[in-house]
Amino acid sequence: MKDIYQLREVSDEICKEYGLSIVEKPQGKGQSRSQYYSARSYIREIKKDIDAACIRAFTVKDFVQDMKLEGYSFEEVEGLDCVVHPNYDKPIPLLLLGQRYSLDCIEQRIEKEEVRYVPLKIVYKQKDADRIYGQYKNGMFKGFMKEVVKFQVLLGILPNYSSTKIKLSKEMRKECRKLDLITNATTIMAKNDIDTLEKLESYVDLLDKQMNGLLAQRKYLYSRSYKEKDLIAKAKLSKEAKALTPDIKELRSQIKSLDYIRKRSTKYREYNKQLEQKRNLDKQRA
Repeated sequence: MKDIYQLREVSDEICKEYGLSIVEKPQGKGQSRSQYYSARSYIREIKKDIDAACIRAFTVKDFVQDMKLEGYSFEEVEGLDCVVHPNYDKPIPLLLLGQRYSLDCIEQRIEKEEVRYVPLKIVYKQKDADRIYGQYKNGMFKGFMKEVVKFQVLLGILPNYSSTKIKLSKEMRKECRKLDLITNATTIMAKNDIDTLEKLESYVDLLDKQMNGLLAQRKYLYSRSYKEKDLIAKAKLSKEAKALTPDIKELRSQIKSLDYIRKRSTKYREYNKQLEQKRNLDKQRA
C-alpha cells in the first residue's frame, strides 16, 4: 500500500518535469465526500499494522514504539485517542477502527496474546514453579524481571493456572441460565415491591418503554454519525451512541428475567385453576 503512494509521488514529479498537469485536489463528487471516505482506504492498513504490532509487543510502550517505527503516531484530539497514518495528515480516531482497536483493548490483547513456540525441555520443581507464578500474579516482580517471568509463563515453562477452565455440559449451562434469570428477577421484584402479576406486567411495560426510548436515541446518534463528514465529530457521535449500549443491555436483561417469571406465573395459574376444577368435579361425584 505504501509503495502505491510513493509511486504516485514519483509519477507526479515526472508529470511536473514535462509540463503535464496533475490532480492536486479532486473536484466534483470527490470533493463532497466526507473525511471518513477519504480515510477509509487507510483504515484496513492501519488495522493490519496494529494487529501485527500487538503480536510482537510485550507492553503498550513496546507497541507504541513499534508503530512509530512503521511511521505512525498517536495523539489525543478533543478527548479522543487518534492514530496518524504516515501518508494521511489528519488524525483518525481509534473508535472508528472498531472496538478491538481502542488503547484499552490493545493493552488487553497484548496481555492475552498467545505465543506459538517449540516446547522447551526445561523442568522446574512444582513448588518452585507455584511460588514464582504466585509472586508474578501478586505483582511482586517489577520492570525487567516481570517481563522475564511473563515470557516464561507464555512459553509454558511456568504454569498458567488462570487458563484452567471448568467445562459444563449443555444441560448444565441451560440450567445455570435459568437460575440466573430467576435470581435476577427475584432481586428486581424485591427492590421494586412487586408482589402481584399485575404489578409485574406493569413494570415490564415501563422497562420496555425506557428501552425503546434509548434504542431510538442510539439509532438517531448513529444516523447522525453516518452522515457526519468531520472525523472527530463522527467519532464523538459514535461514542455517545455506544455509551447507551450498557443501559440498553441492562434493561433487556431485566425484561428477559421478569418475562421468564411472568410466563411461569401464568402457567402456575392455569395449572392451579385446572386442579381446582378437578377437585370440584371429584366432590360432585362423591
